[in-house]
Amino acid sequence: MGTPDRRASMVRVPRMEVEGGHARHHLGGSPLWRVYKSAPFGIGNQSILLRTEGCRKECRMRKRLRRTTFVLVMTLVTVLLAPSTGWPQDEQAEEDDQPRPGFLTAPRSSSPEDIARDFIEARRQELGLTAADTADLIVTDAFESSHAGVTHVYLRQRHQELEVVGANTTVNIADDGSVVHAVARFMPDLAGSAAGRASLDAPQATRRGAEQLGLEPTSDPEVLTRRTGPERETVLSDGGVSEQPIPAELVYQPTEDGELRLAWNVEIEEPSGEHWWNASIDAQTGELLATVDYVDQDDVRATAAALARPAAATTSGTGTATSTTTAAQADGASYRVYGLPLETPNDGERSLVTDPADPLASPFGWHDTDGVEGPESTRTQGNNVHAYTDHNNSNTPDPVSDPDGGPELVFDFPLDLTEHPHEYSDAAVTNLFYLNNIIHDVFYRYGFDEASGNFQVNNYGRGGLGGDDVRAEAQDGGGMNNANFAAPSDGNRPRMQMFLWGSALPNAVTVDPPSPAAGSYQASGAAFGPELDETGLSGDIALVDDGAGSTSDACEPLVDFPSGAIALLDRGVCPFTEKVSNAQDAGAVAVIVANDVPGAPITIGGADPTITIPSAMVTLADGDTIKDGLPATGLVHRDPVTSQIRDGDLDAGIIIHEYGHGISNRLTGGPNTAGCLSNQEQMGEGWSDWLAVALLALPSESGEQPRGIGTYALFQPDRTLQGIRPTPYSTD
Repeated sequence: MGTPDRRASMVRVPRMEVEGGHARHHLGGSPLWRVYKSAPFGIGNQSILLRTEGCRKECRMRKRLRRTTFVLVMTLVTVLLAPSTGWPQDEQAEEDDQPRPGFLTAPRSSSPEDIARDFIEARRQELGLTAADTADLIVTDAFESSHAGVTHVYLRQRHQELEVVGANTTVNIADDGSVVHAVARFMPDLAGSAAGRASLDAPQATRRGAEQLGLEPTSDPEVLTRRTGPERETVLSDGGVSEQPIPAELVYQPTEDGELRLAWNVEIEEPSGEHWWNASIDAQTGELLATVDYVDQDDVRATAAALARPAAATTSGTGTATSTTTAAQADGASYRVYGLPLETPNDGERSLVTDPADPLASPFGWHDTDGVEGPESTRTQGNNVHAYTDHNNSNTPDPVSDPDGGPELVFDFPLDLTEHPHEYSDAAVTNLFYLNNIIHDVFYRYGFDEASGNFQVNNYGRGGLGGDDVRAEAQDGGGMNNANFAAPSDGNRPRMQMFLWGSALPNAVTVDPPSPAAGSYQASGAAFGPELDETGLSGDIALVDDGAGSTSDACEPLVDFPSGAIALLDRGVCPFTEKVSNAQDAGAVAVIVANDVPGAPITIGGADPTITIPSAMVTLADGDTIKDGLPATGLVHRDPVTSQIRDGDLDAGIIIHEYGHGISNRLTGGPNTAGCLSNQEQMGEGWSDWLAVALLALPSESGEQPRGIGTYALFQPDRTLQGIRPTPYSTD
C-alpha cells in the first residue's frame, strides 16, 4: 500500500465533480459517500446505496452518475492517472448542434467507436499529432456501463501494425452520442521516433529479460505456438521462471528519451506468486526497457511502519443464461461468517447467512459454473471464486483445503480465535469465499460486470471473456503481515493472496513491585537464540557495566555482573550478537536491550548459534524508566496477547481492499489493458481503501468519524484507529 502524506493528522477524502469534461477534487465540504438503508441490493439485513453530492441538476447524465459514486469514480479513472487535455466544447458544431452544458460534443447517432475516432480526429492538432499518428488506431475495448448508460471506448495507437505500449485514449460517451469526457495519452511523431530491429527472437529476448529481473531460467524457453503476422505472437514454455507458459509479441515501447523501441512484450508469472511481470525487452539489444507488476503488494512494514486448480476453459460470450436473466436459482447455501457490515471479530459474532447470492450478478448461486440449475461444486468453489489454503506457497490448493458444505451447501465450521489460524482454516476459507462473492455481486450492480471485465468462469452470454474467476488463497505461506492481488487482462485468472499477521512486539518485560518502574512493557524478539515462552525467565534486573566507553552497551566483557540475573543493556556501537554473547558469558539468563533512539523497538538482528539465552528490546523511554527503577526484579516473557497470530481472512477491510485492486486495474485502460496503475503516484491504493470504507460503513457512522483499514490484523481493538495507515480516514 502506498505511503500517505504524513503532514495531516487525518487523511481527508476528496469529493469529485464532473464539470465541463474536467474532474475537480475538493478536500472539504460534504462527504463523498453516504450509506442509506434503502434498496438496490441487500447484504444480510442491510442494503447499501453509494451516492455522490455536488453534481449539477441541469445535466441529465450527471443526475444518472449521481446515483452511484462507484460509477463516477470509475468513469474518472483515467483523469486521475493522466493530466487532462483540457478539452474545450466542440466549437465547430452548428448552432442547433451545440453541446449541452457539461458535455464536450452534441448528440450523435453514430456508433460509439466512430464517435470516439471522430472526436480524436477533430482534435488531432490540439494534441500535437499528425495524420499518420492517428491513422491506425485500434479499439482495445468498448462497453456500456449498465448502471449509468455511458459507453467507454478505449483506443490505442499502432505503428507499422504494432501496438504502442501505453499510448491509450479513453472516450466516454452518453447514450445519446454526446461525449461526456475524454483523456488522451497518444504519442506524437511515431514515424520519427521509431527505432530498432528484431535481431532477437522471442526465446532469446525472454531469457535475457528474465535474467535482468533476477530470475534464473533452468532451461531456454521453447516455442509452443507461433502466429504469422507483424506481431509474431508467440507462446513459450515456462523456462523454469514462470507458473505458466509465457506469451510474447512484438510491440513498440516508448522510452524516457522519447524513442520508440521495437520490443518483445512478455508476461512472466513467478512461481512464488510474489510478482507477475509484464516486461518489454528491446528486440535488438535485449535490454529490459519497462516492467509492470500485476501484483499489488500490500506490506504493512513498508507502508505504515505499524508493525489451484487448472485454468478454466474460456467461455467468451457463451452460456445458457442471457443478459435478461433476472430470476434467481436459489441454491439454499448457508455460510457461517462475519456477515457484512461486520468487518472483523472486533465487531461481533459470526452468523449463518443463507442464500446471499444476488439474483442478477450470480443468477445460479455461487457454486454454479455451467448456467444450469444445481451446483457444480459443494466446496468453496464456483463461478466467481475458488477459495482454499496455500500453506506451502505452491500457488495451488492444499489437499482438501477448500471446505465441503455437503449436498445441502451448509458451510458451518468451528472457530476458536485462541488457537493458531491453521486450526480453524475451514472457517477462514469460508469467510474469504463469502466476501469475494459478496464483493463481486455488489459491484456488479454498480457497473463491474462481464462486459467491463469482471472475474467469472462463465459469463452467461453477457459479453467479456470468461475463465477468470479469482483464486483466493487463504493463510498463504508466502509471507506475513501482507496481502496482494494480481489482476492480468480479461480472461486470465487473477490471484488474491491473504497472509497471517503477527505482532512486531510479541514479548514483554514485567518489573515487579515495589520498584517505581513496576509494570509491563512491550518488547520485540530476536532473530537468534531461543524464543521466549509465556512462563519466561525471572531474576534480578541488572544494568551491565563493561568498563569501557559507554559502559552499558556490553561491547566489552562485563565487569562484576551477578550471575543468574537479567542483563539490561543499551543498543548501539557493536553487533547485537556481541552484546548478548558478552552477557551470556557473564552468566545472564536473559537480555533486555534498551533502544537508543525514540520509536518502536526493532527485531534484534544477527545470527550466532552459540547464543543460548533469549533477548528482547524495549523502547528508549521504557528502558530509561526501568533503569530509574533499579534495583528491581522482573520477568522477560512472551506476551499472551500480542504474541498471537491473526488471520487476514477474517478482516473484511483488507479483503475488499485487495479485490478493489482488481476492479481498478480492469477498469483503468479497459479490461484488456492491465498494468495502467504502475506509477508511484497511482491512486489504486486510495480507491481500494475507499471501497472498503464505503462498503463496510455502518448506518450509525458519519464521514467525520475516524476510520481505519486493517485494524484487526494489527491487533487494534476497533475500526476508529489507524490500522495499516499512519492516520485514519475522515472528512473532518
